[in-house]
Amino acid sequence: MGDFLQAIELQTKSIIIQEKILGYDDPQLAYSYSNLGLYYHQCRYWSKGFEYLNRSKSILQVVSGDEHPDTTSVILNLGLMYQDCDQFGAAIECFTDSLYRNIALYGNTHFQVVQCYQAIAHAYYLQENFRMALEFQEKNHELLKQLVPADSQYLIHSEQQLNNFIELSVQQEKAKQAEKAGQRTIGSNKPSKMSQKQKKLLEEQQRFELQQRETKQGKRRYMARQ
Repeated sequence: MGDFLQAIELQTKSIIIQEKILGYDDPQLAYSYSNLGLYYHQCRYWSKGFEYLNRSKSILQVVSGDEHPDTTSVILNLGLMYQDCDQFGAAIECFTDSLYRNIALYGNTHFQVVQCYQAIAHAYYLQENFRMALEFQEKNHELLKQLVPADSQYLIHSEQQLNNFIELSVQQEKAKQAEKAGQRTIGSNKPSKMSQKQKKLLEEQQRFELQQRETKQGKRRYMARQ
């Protein structure tokens, strides 16, 4: 956390200078606010993280336009922050908003659209809505098959997640049917526990998302230096 606290201090000083030189409605300032929000979030200062990321979004909507790619990117980051706070409904709203915006920007067959499908699927998974997780993972997988080679790690990883969600969805549906029929074991209100294979897939998914986030944050830091 120490590195992020130092980053917060330095970024705050940078923003003060930028406000004096650039004013309060410059895109560069929006990127700096976005970085500051992400730093606060990494330190688990949730309210500050949301405050600065929303400030970044507001500036970009005015200066760059509501349909600009950077505005869409901030909305996706807001979704990831909501997800980290276990506010899955709000996260899914942000991811869905970002999905529609990316489709409008790039069309239906673009990696940004893939990223949104994956984000929505994973949020539904964390919400334990496995049927909806499966629905969006299927969309993610079908689109990936059009964009990457058959031996791509992206496609292999997507297929693993797809099979995982199929299994969990079937388990959940069986549990619901058993509950309706009065055959459910007393004291059990959820599907059977995840297998070791499913836990391993979840860990791989989390590592995969972390790498994506670090790549995104690195891109933002680079943009902030320009």
